[in-house]
Amino acid sequence: DEDEILDAVGQLRQVYPNLMHLDFENSRTRGNGSVRNAASGDVARKSPLELFSEFYQNQNNSEMTPEQIRIMWDIFEEAGGVEA
Repeated sequence: DEDEILDAVGQLRQVYPNLMHLDFENSRTRGNGSVRNAASGDVARKSPLELFSEFYQNQNNSEMTPEQIRIMWDIFEEAGGVEA
């Protein structure tokens, strides 16, 4: 299940008061996690759009759509983060 469960430990402690730890295993927590981001290259050499695209992929386990890329490009351009 990919959906985040809010206060899962609190909910489980109502039934299991001695619960000490809870691990989540899904596509976001499985594998390299944040190591992927560090291994993906030098941050200073990447554009804000490239960095955001990597962040989006790590968070959602899917690529941004062309429409999402266009929207983010417009946002970064308006904010002065990219050069047209």
